Amino acid sequence: MAEQLIALVRSWTASHDEAVAWFEEQPLPSFGNLTPADLMRQGRADAVKAYIDRIAVGGYS
Repeated sequence: MAEQLIALVRSWTASHDEAVAWFEEQPLPSFGNLTPADLMRQGRADAVKAYIDRIAVGGYS
């Protein structure tokens, strides 16, 4: 599932490596500054997917 989520944000970044870095290191304010990887470890992949979908259509983080 992580690779699927990384693929979704790949279009926002300059490379696959940057997409992976975002996934592993970017704190998400709407999730108490947890990273997408932290959320995945908590079993919250659906929340990460919803976040990515919301941002992709111009929503706020």
